[in-house]
Amino acid sequence: MFGLLKIQEQRKIDNKYISIFLNIPTNLVMERIRKRGVLSDDEMKQRVSSAEYETEQAKIHCDYIVDATQQLELVIENVIDILKSEIRN
Repeated sequence: MFGLLKIQEQRKIDNKYISIFLNIPTNLVMERIRKRGVLSDDEMKQRVSSAEYETEQAKIHCDYIVDATQQLELVIENVIDILKSEIRN
């Protein structure tokens, strides 16, 4: 998310980008983190907190939010539709 904020600061100079956030619920984030390996409770809390923060920031700063819990084909289709719409505008 911090990279996006840096880019948005430069928006005044160059407005040739859009931001798309692929959103997944916190419980799925936790499940994916657990699958990667054993973490302490503190590390898990930190990761979950970070994921929640990014989701909240995405609502404020991203141009589009796509539900990434859909089938992969639908996620890709949504992103392509967004890009086509942006090209038309």
